[in-house]
Amino acid sequence: MKVLHTFGKILTGACIIFTVLIFILYTAGMVISDNAHSWIPTLSSMYMLFLFSLVLSMANRLVLHTKLHAAFKLIIHYFISIIIFYILFFTWGHYEGSISTVFVILLLFTILYAIAAIIYAVIASLTSSVKNKKSEYSSQFKN
Repeated sequence: MKVLHTFGKILTGACIIFTVLIFILYTAGMVISDNAHSWIPTLSSMYMLFLFSLVLSMANRLVLHTKLHAAFKLIIHYFISIIIFYILFFTWGHYEGSISTVFVILLLFTILYAIAAIIYAVIASLTSSVKNKKSEYSSQFKN
């Protein structure tokens, strides 16, 4: 039963990530291109995006349950993310471009990852400070 619960959490996270990615892709397509249809992903692109979301959600669960310092968790998560991004979109996606274009895309991915990590750190910091403020000291010993 615990396996199904964990898989359900992974699948829920993957669906959230997938929805956000699709929203960003369509929004960028509308802003950048005059032809909105040129940014509509094909079915194979959608499968790759969902597979990326699923593996990223698995990485989230893996890193969440390890007992490491937050900086090490972030570094591990970044390397897992960049590896699956490269494998899915450049290797399996049959991307044919110059090495400089690949570098720029990976750099853009790194910048977006850093922005997301900063937002996550700020939210985590705010929620942990709220939890700490709510818990008052209570004596554990009888006087």
